[in-house]
Amino acid sequence: MLRGMYTAAAGMNAVQMATDTLANNLANVSTTGFKTRRVQYQAFPEMLLNRLGTENSNEVGKINSGVQVSSTPVQFNQGTLRQTGNNLDVALEGDGLLEVQLGDGTKAYTRVGSLTLDANKTLVTTEGYTVMGEGDNPIVLSSGSANLTIYPDGGISNDAGESLGIIKRVRFKNSQAFTNLGDSLFTSQEVPETLTGGQGAQLVQGYLEQSNTNVVSEMMQSMMGLRLYESLQKSITSQSQTLEKAVTEVGRI
Repeated sequence: MLRGMYTAAAGMNAVQMATDTLANNLANVSTTGFKTRRVQYQAFPEMLLNRLGTENSNEVGKINSGVQVSSTPVQFNQGTLRQTGNNLDVALEGDGLLEVQLGDGTKAYTRVGSLTLDANKTLVTTEGYTVMGEGDNPIVLSSGSANLTIYPDGGISNDAGESLGIIKRVRFKNSQAFTNLGDSLFTSQEVPETLTGGQGAQLVQGYLEQSNTNVVSEMMQSMMGLRLYESLQKSITSQSQTLEKAVTEVGRI
């Protein structure tokens, strides 16, 4: 009986974590470049039961002792593109990410292409992270952002046709080997592949990629999780009441 209560409690913990993940997805439905997470469950190891008290213990069978959340991988499926008309806004269409440099010099990766220039006319994200160019160098636009053209392969040129740099695009073989830093930034221990020419994600100037959160799907899963949580809660209450009777009534007999 106690085993059943523990199993139900483990299920409630897993459902609670799934609900928190879904809530975070819904909260970021309007966040540019946001990628949803999905909860993956893992069953606890099965236990083998044997009948004791006999000369030869007989195998009764196996029971499962519950589930836990094993991971919450990021879903990198394409979000819709929204036109902004801003010369420095770029959307990634396809498989790939932009590489940026954080304040401490470490590299991070993002799908958010809302870019601007800092005081030194270096290309940065709106949070101030340096956008890396090919050759692992920052991109400096000395002529400002007017009349710039950003090509699908990341190349930047001015109205005179002069090349001003190439925005670095990268791709990872294992799309789930990421650590989330917040602000739609990710890090990885894996060394990325640098994309060139028509490989992987192409940049679309004057657009931003929207969140890939599907509101209807997230709401349906949230409702299913709520019903499952209530069901497990009722199971624990029922087992607790049965245990109480076993202690207070059967014990008297």
